[in-house]
Amino acid sequence: MLTMKNVSFQKCMYVLGIVLLTSLFAACSDPSSASGATPTPTAAATATSAATQAQSVKPMATSAATQAQSVSSTPVAGTEKELQPFTGVDFTMVYPAKWQKTHKTGPGGMAGVKNQLASNTYGFVAADNITGFHIVRRGDEQAVGGMVNELIGGEFHCDMGDKSVPSQVTVGGVSWSQSDLICLVASNNYEVRELVTSSTQYGQTVIMYGAYQQVGKGAVVPDFAHTKATYFDPMLASFKFN
Repeated sequence: MLTMKNVSFQKCMYVLGIVLLTSLFAACSDPSSASGATPTPTAAATATSAATQAQSVKPMATSAATQAQSVSSTPVAGTEKELQPFTGVDFTMVYPAKWQKTHKTGPGGMAGVKNQLASNTYGFVAADNITGFHIVRRGDEQAVGGMVNELIGGEFHCDMGDKSVPSQVTVGGVSWSQSDLICLVASNNYEVRELVTSSTQYGQTVIMYGAYQQVGKGAVVPDFAHTKATYFDPMLASFKFN
């Protein structure tokens, strides 16, 4: 005979059995809940994620390309190095293609020498109309700096400049005397380097180049030191008698 106590115990066991069956069914139907495993992404999800990452990287590459174009297209005043060949009377050299080139002839050079050929003066001048490289073939310079005013075009006071500059140099296989001068041009120091050589075959040749020692911001041509390294040195190194 069942008592009330036995009936209550059977009801509890029945309810407990239903709860256990429900939990077991839920665990079997959801594999992601087993052992706490993370769901494996599908191939479609992986492809979508990769495409999204590629799109996010693409603007960075475009930005880098834009920056490179900006840098390469920014002009730097007076630093063009396009040099082209030039042939003068008994010599060859190179000069900046964008510089103005002049040539004029005059009476024969060295005093006391008969039957002199005509002198030839060449000028290669930058856009500022003062920075330049000058050559006088078969000239007649009597003193250091004697042709400064003529070549620069004006009346300027000049003194000896950098005394550490070698007094003798070799250019084109020929020995030249060399001097450095500082001239006052438009209230600014203008540095001039002068080279002179003489021979029975070629007569006297004077090479003179100069630029301002210091220039302001935005100047068309750099100061003497930078202009020398960029233009004058290559021009001088290329000079050769025929």
